[in-house]
Amino acid sequence: MPTRSGDGRSATSASAHAVGGVWALISIRKSLWSGIRSGCAPRAVHRRGYDHTDHDAPMKVVLLCTVLFVIPIFGLYFAIVGTLGVALAMTVVMLITGFLFSSVPAT
Repeated sequence: MPTRSGDGRSATSASAHAVGGVWALISIRKSLWSGIRSGCAPRAVHRRGYDHTDHDAPMKVVLLCTVLFVIPIFGLYFAIVGTLGVALAMTVVMLITGFLFSSVPAT
């Protein structure tokens, strides 16, 4: 049966989905931190037969690209809002929600 707008079912469904996704992230937090730590660790010496396509990008490159992509977002927020603190807060919120929206479907 189709739901009518305003009956609260879609909001309840979205809330349940969000809570389930956050719970999934909480349940995998140890492996998540382990992956971040291993990504920041120095790489092993390359040996013969090393296939670079079997490995992820180095964490330093990922973090550098994240910072480089966040700078224009911060600049856009600052240009719209005009307040440094609010623009910084909006940027941090966008980083967190972007992480959540990209990692929850992956769990």
